[in-house]
Amino acid sequence: MRKIYFAFAIALLLVACGHKKIIPQGSGLIETTEVTFSPQIGGQLMTLYFDEGQNVISGDTLAMLDTTTVMLRLRQAEAAGEAAKNKVNISGINIKQSSNTLSLANKEFKRISTLITSGSANQQQLDQVQNAMSQAQLARDQAEATERTAQADLENANAQIALLHKQVNDCFPVSPVDGVVVDKFFEVGELVAVGKPLVKIARLDTVWVKIYCRRLISPGSVWADMP
Repeated sequence: MRKIYFAFAIALLLVACGHKKIIPQGSGLIETTEVTFSPQIGGQLMTLYFDEGQNVISGDTLAMLDTTTVMLRLRQAEAAGEAAKNKVNISGINIKQSSNTLSLANKEFKRISTLITSGSANQQQLDQVQNAMSQAQLARDQAEATERTAQADLENANAQIALLHKQVNDCFPVSPVDGVVVDKFFEVGELVAVGKPLVKIARLDTVWVKIYCRRLISPGSVWADMP
């Protein structure tokens, strides 16, 4: 932040500035803090809502940048998010199906094992059931791994969507402080780069007044806090 100065001439001061028969003369400065505001996203400046000399309140929308590109990216991210949701749902169905298959394979394995003991089944049948049970277990493991991948894709898509929503909001930069616009650095239609100053705002909640009396022995200095 820097400070801006407004010069003014003083024709009359307080009686304390000099003898009552002497008309005090002098000059002074009103000093206030400047805030140079830069948008967090770049793009073509579509609208500038405040001109130099106009008052702004903290939270006022200062400008609008082109949202075309970021909106297209947002639609892409939302489509990717929907696809990821579908993959998560499908993975959940596959897990249920593979779990049911594994449960049936376990039951069949127990049944064949019992028949082996009584001599009503042979080793080949038991081997086949064991293989079916192993395949069912593998299918469920794969379904669970696919679900984890799909869930990660969904979280990534949601994060991308949140980021793009923020970028859309950044296309409508707001004033960080109350004050007066004292300078603007771009005109409508120009391309605003990230980090480049857009406007300069002078804060008027606190100002400093410095008065210099010509007919005093030493300069006077007055500090004023204006709400």
